[in-house]
Amino acid sequence: RSSQPFWYGRPRRCLRAEGAAISACMAGTAQAVAMDSLLQDATRVPGKGRRLEAHQAAQRKVEACRRSGDRVGEAKALAEFGLACVRLNKQDEATAALDDSLAISREVADEAAQAAAQIGLARLQDRRGDAFGFARTALAAHALAMQAGDAALVAASCDSVVDACLKTGRPSDAARSAKNALKLLRKVGGPDLVAGIERRLIQACLRGGDEEGALHAAKRACARMHQAEDAEGEASMLRLAAALHLRAGRAELALRAAQEALTLLRARRASGAASDEGQEAELRLLIDEILGLREAAAEGAPAVFDALAAAALAAEGPVLRMRRLPAEPGDGETGGVKWSQTLGRMRLTYVLGDGVSEESLSVQASAYHMQVMLDAKKIAPLCGALAGKVLLRRSRWKVVHEDVKHRRGGADVSTRRATLVLQLAKQEHKAWPCLWHPAKGEMAHPMARGRFSWTVDMHEEASMQEAEEATLMQLPSGGGTEDAIAGGAGFTFAPDDLCVAVDASQTESRISVSVHFDAEALAVAQQSVLLEDLFAADVGED
Repeated sequence: RSSQPFWYGRPRRCLRAEGAAISACMAGTAQAVAMDSLLQDATRVPGKGRRLEAHQAAQRKVEACRRSGDRVGEAKALAEFGLACVRLNKQDEATAALDDSLAISREVADEAAQAAAQIGLARLQDRRGDAFGFARTALAAHALAMQAGDAALVAASCDSVVDACLKTGRPSDAARSAKNALKLLRKVGGPDLVAGIERRLIQACLRGGDEEGALHAAKRACARMHQAEDAEGEASMLRLAAALHLRAGRAELALRAAQEALTLLRARRASGAASDEGQEAELRLLIDEILGLREAAAEGAPAVFDALAAAALAAEGPVLRMRRLPAEPGDGETGGVKWSQTLGRMRLTYVLGDGVSEESLSVQASAYHMQVMLDAKKIAPLCGALAGKVLLRRSRWKVVHEDVKHRRGGADVSTRRATLVLQLAKQEHKAWPCLWHPAKGEMAHPMARGRFSWTVDMHEEASMQEAEEATLMQLPSGGGTEDAIAGGAGFTFAPDDLCVAVDASQTESRISVSVHFDAEALAVAQQSVLLEDLFAADVGED
């Protein structure tokens, strides 16, 4: 038996149980068919093949219930069949099945079956574009589900109500329905159902501008997941809380929440359990940005916090915004130099000590080498051959000062500790295995090795290129944020300058979008723009 019907979409384990359910019914066990079969979850899978299988299996359930004389089971099976038709856009067939389901459920006076039929009719109205009809029917289904006390139907109907209210511009009504559903689900519902409606409540609060309400819901969800020892869910809620604190200008609370979330995920990975590496990478980037933007806010630029928080909150709504591309390894430390990376950027931090100013520093780099000097003396941990190629015109550095208290001579002494922050833009769109190129005996760095030239002209061209790549140049100071590396907000290339074709393909579990570029045009673009700034995606539910 599934505790969650397919229109809610968690979990998706239908086809393993469908055969057993039908066999039990054919043997005369009518109760098996009256249950919410795991079959129902498959209709939430995007692949058309799975939807067709679910449609056929639901049809067999209807026939089996009719043979066994189970009217309640028939009503529920018709609701499943109608919803499977909705997913396949067979609207006439869906209308007939759902109307029959509603008539039978009223005849047998079964509120749960009526709620199931109403949920199906609501989704059908949504497919037809009738937003207000969708809202009316979804609210009626939710009321019936609450009266029946069926946790799965309460969650499913609440899901429909939230969708309908958000589509008709009533986020406060969506939040109210989600709160009412949670009161019941916390008593009789499973953790998956509660977690799903908690997220819908947070989404409704965010859509309505009630960020404090969203923060309160996130805190309650975090406490519940902590008791249930759901480390990954707890980390997700902490990340949301960090974004909300950052949005409100509470940088210290945001930093604490983000660091705690990252600690939870690392502990989970260290214990051998599966962990979301993408979420770890996003948290590392969020922490780095909070540390950098905290200094910027102290210097009079608090508006940046709002922009970053908006980007972080975007993933909690109906659309997932892909703007950064995580790399593995995501971070590390070498000789006191802490670093973190994405596929397009490498961020370095190094504590310089007390009383160090930008004027006393010199930061130089070539395409593959870096050298940092303090008062004309090299800082050894920051000098050497890099593991990859650097795009100099998009690289920046700055010194961040932080007040630190020391205990000296029995008294507290305050000093200004300086930390060097470097943002290196990568020439090649790939992960670096480490920060520095590993030396192998007397072998030179791959970029420093000579190239074989067939002609005099090729030799002269190669010599000029090698000299240019090996020459140390002074990196500009200031900035250090992602905007500095991105090089401004203006467009540099038109889409048809670079892109020659776009195609898409899908399997049952994956959608692939391929963007084809003109190789020569892309090589020109990469001299001034990071690929990470070219690639972006917004992903939402259909």
